[in-house]
Amino acid sequence: MTAIEQARKERGFTQRTVAAIMGISLTRYKSIEFKPHRATVDEADILRLILRKPIRHLFPDLVDGIFRNRDAENHALNIMKAKKENLYLNQRGGRGQMSKTNMYTGAKTWNPFKGCHFGCKYCKPSFQAQAKRQLHNCKQCYEFVPHGHPTRLKNIPSASIVFVAGNGDIAFADPTYVRLIIEAIRKRGGNQTFYLQSKRPEYMAQFIDILPATVALVTTLETNRDKGYSEISKAPAPSERYRQFLALNYPRKIVTIEPVLDFDTDVFADWILAIEPEYVWLGFNSRPKQVILPEPPTDKLQEFVRILATEGIEVRGKQLRGLPLKGIK
Repeated sequence: MTAIEQARKERGFTQRTVAAIMGISLTRYKSIEFKPHRATVDEADILRLILRKPIRHLFPDLVDGIFRNRDAENHALNIMKAKKENLYLNQRGGRGQMSKTNMYTGAKTWNPFKGCHFGCKYCKPSFQAQAKRQLHNCKQCYEFVPHGHPTRLKNIPSASIVFVAGNGDIAFADPTYVRLIIEAIRKRGGNQTFYLQSKRPEYMAQFIDILPATVALVTTLETNRDKGYSEISKAPAPSERYRQFLALNYPRKIVTIEPVLDFDTDVFADWILAIEPEYVWLGFNSRPKQVILPEPPTDKLQEFVRILATEGIEVRGKQLRGLPLKGIK
């Protein structure tokens, strides 16, 4: 007996009840091979989440582990479909549309567009590895080729920060399709912040006049050094990317320095100060065992942060490996 089945029986739930709670059919439930040790979010994770929490407030028609009638069961199924969307714990068929992201604290990805051709070395064990789980859902997602998912345009997450096309680079999207994404953001309204991020920031120049105030333009600058960068990524060299981003006449800019590569402190700090971002995200390579990158020593990184903080630039920490850097938010 699996731990999942044991938990189900301890709570006194029938398999049909649990299937309804999960938002799947009884046949689907019976076909699942539960593997609690899996690291990915799947139906088993959803079930564990639900069984750990009191659910009677969600399902008043649940009596002794059994729904009173089929209407009550269908009502529960609809509740859980909505709940799973809010938790971004979709079933295999829907995964990849919206999800939690380790890229930015408090952010959710929204993926009406996916894929990239920059081939960044540090992306392969993270985003590209995640894409390999999508073979049975979308071959283009599996191959990480740039493509759109128009059906996702209306399903914008409710997080304070929405990382648009976080599983790709939006510069590879057709401009007509990007305008549809921007229009969906405009209709959303509210006070969320939408990150439109690209390592080819000049691509965003054509949209500046139609961007709503909720959009922040973002680019990645891992270093100021061009030498050797072509071995890490096919994206524009750091100096070219800096020039492109600096040239964008737009009030809301954010810089991501992750994974931070070794840099020249004064030059790199001058770049950031010239851009005048709302804030900067700073972090190390999140896969150091899989990808070895040239990183700055701690004292250099601390001096860099000190310069930015002194000039009023907020630095937000990401993947800092426990380093006690002063000036990090």
